[in-house]
Amino acid sequence: MEFMAMGGYGAYVWSSFAISFALMIWGIISPVRNLKKIKKDLLKKYQRQELLGKT
Repeated sequence: MEFMAMGGYGAYVWSSFAISFALMIWGIISPVRNLKKIKKDLLKKYQRQELLGKT
């Protein structure tokens, strides 16, 4: 249990670890979601142009 407490600084160490981990995960998920949205928007735009006959 002493390892988790880290000499009284455990709350600071583990909270910084958790925040860093969350930011890394967000840094992976956010661009993937944005790319999916961009692809979806481009597909809609392409389909709209096809319907109007503007290729």
